[in-house]
Amino acid sequence: MKKLFTILIVYFAFFPLLLHAIIIRVPQDYPTIQQGIDAANGGDIVVVAPGTYNEEIILKADGVVRGAGEGLSIIDGGGNS
Repeated sequence: MKKLFTILIVYFAFFPLLLHAIIIRVPQDYPTIQQGIDAANGGDIVVVAPGTYNEEIILKADGVVRGAGEGLSIIDGGGNS
């Protein structure tokens, strides 16, 4: 019984490490940010390389999009500013 308890503790301690986010890189993996977002599942991270992306995007509620840094990854949706 003690052995089973130890196995269960180890299993539940390391189980979250088995569930990890997939990193989707734009434009390396997908040519557009929207395609990267569409391919992402909950918890995945879309990482956008530096550059200007002329597109409109629709985010998912559980999605994460990260740019290369302030002013480096620019989404130009074509609107007036």
